[in-house]
Amino acid sequence: MLMDLLVLLAEHAGSAVSKDEILDHVWKSRFVGESALTRSIAELRQLLGDNEHQPQYIETLPKRGYRVIAAIVPGRQFAENRLAILPFENLNHDPDQEYLADGITDLLTTELARIGSLHVISRQSVLHLKRSPKKVPDIGADLHVDAIVEGSVLRAGERLRITAQLVRVEQEQHLWAESYECELADILTVQAKVARAIAEAIHATVTPTDVNRLERARTVNPEAQAAYLKARYYFAKVTMPDFQKGMAYLQSAIEQDPSYAPAYEGMASTVGFLGLWGFIPHQEAYPRMKQFAMKALELDEDLSEAHVVMAWVGWFDWDMAAFEREIRRALELNRNSVDAHIYYAVFLATAREDRAGALGEVSRVLELDPLSPYGNSAVGWPLLLLRDYESAIAQASRTLEMYPDAIHALYVLGCAKGAQSMYEEAIAAFERVAALSPDATALGALGQAYAKAGRIGEARKLLDQMIAKREREYVADLTFVFLYCGLGEMDQAFDWLEKCYRVREPRLLWLRSLPLFDPLRSDARFGEMLDRLGLRTRQG
Repeated sequence: MLMDLLVLLAEHAGSAVSKDEILDHVWKSRFVGESALTRSIAELRQLLGDNEHQPQYIETLPKRGYRVIAAIVPGRQFAENRLAILPFENLNHDPDQEYLADGITDLLTTELARIGSLHVISRQSVLHLKRSPKKVPDIGADLHVDAIVEGSVLRAGERLRITAQLVRVEQEQHLWAESYECELADILTVQAKVARAIAEAIHATVTPTDVNRLERARTVNPEAQAAYLKARYYFAKVTMPDFQKGMAYLQSAIEQDPSYAPAYEGMASTVGFLGLWGFIPHQEAYPRMKQFAMKALELDEDLSEAHVVMAWVGWFDWDMAAFEREIRRALELNRNSVDAHIYYAVFLATAREDRAGALGEVSRVLELDPLSPYGNSAVGWPLLLLRDYESAIAQASRTLEMYPDAIHALYVLGCAKGAQSMYEEAIAAFERVAALSPDATALGALGQAYAKAGRIGEARKLLDQMIAKREREYVADLTFVFLYCGLGEMDQAFDWLEKCYRVREPRLLWLRSLPLFDPLRSDARFGEMLDRLGLRTRQG
């Protein structure tokens, strides 16, 4: 994105380029605000060593745009730094080995993403290209990348043959290709070699820290490696049964190799996700998440993904300083981490009420993960929590056009429509969520929408179902807050809110921002709870 911006300005050196022209050319149809442009100009100036007040390269023209004032000397083309790693081909043509090709794609994507000078598209955005007949230029245009990596995997017992090639999108020029043979136990070392070779082929800056990491020999028990790759394969399916299968494989990886840090991180992030969204009691999830994340960092203190989990440990602790410290550390280690940017956007939207910062993170997610259901759904949450309902609805609608079953896009759409008193549309969205994943949170939101639409009988039926269900299994306290406040039974709603406070429900920190809490706002007890949570602001 910065390279596109610099090229555009350089092509018009000496002339003003308007903000609208820059947004249209650089960000195209993606949702961004002027704050994203301002942040990008500031980053570009920092990289160039420029000064806004005494510019040598880029001049700000108030109310007009920007202008390059430095002399432009023709030279060699900029090195490509935006990459997409396409799904590797399984040359065994054995469905039971599909996890291996997908896993190697995942590992290489992660390894390249840790090189700070590269912009690496999320694996989720390239999954749909598996066995795609699309040509390289079309793929490059879709993903807005300069180069792609293609490859294949052939397995014979415990031996692997991995072939990779780097193709420049423009003119489909082959820049580099190599084949590697190794034992399954040495796959991490080979992936590091491939990553460094690709970085060098595109003249990317590789720091001494990058070199030290890439040159470090990393051998893992082959059974543990296979189990870990199978876990990642199932997690990509994003269903509860597949989460359970993935966790079983991670547990197997840990048993096979107790020193394998990524397996502990995988367990930590999965348990944390299930606790955050109310699938299991967060009181049960929290200590397990923390234990697994700390073990991962004990084994590898530079594991970015584990720092993301430790940020959520801070959230579960209601310790916002710890959250921000850990999420910043995660981004220092891997600025291409989609999860870190998403969670930071949510944090900035809620804990800091930093609209410009949150929108900057939203823009970064859509740059790194432009085509996946995950990234496109997830960025709807900070927009919703900023209470920018029109933008949240627009983002959710775009996502649902591509992925009609994107659960979190439906969640965002339902919440935003409800906030605008468009209750029947909110009900339609939440009914779809409940059909796809009948979890208690979805049913609580649906019940509130029923009540606000005047469909009291249906709301009370859901409430009775949740009360009965709670006798048999875990139902998050927050479900009853949503149901009772929708019905206007505020004493019961605040009783359940107090229970949420006592058990330190992590989503309670969205009390000021999430529209599902809005029926409580007119009650003095709402402000008192904001004070107890440390969330009171002039807007609160």
